[in-house]
Amino acid sequence: MGGIVLLAVDLYPVFVGEDEGEFRMYTTIAFLIGGFTSILGGYICMKAATQSNYRTAYQATFGLNAAF
Repeated sequence: MGGIVLLAVDLYPVFVGEDEGEFRMYTTIAFLIGGFTSILGGYICMKAATQSNYRTAYQATFGLNAAF
């Protein structure tokens, strides 16, 4: 998560537009929101996938039909 903030700080001078100050600020904020949203989505999905794989593997110890 800290890497996203460091990258945003490094990229801040690169985001250039007509109104440089405002454009840079909005682009940096959008970049940070997108990065944090991506991290949150990845965490939730990996947690769900790990739990479902665990349940399937556990049920497979009772037989193939139970796993399906």
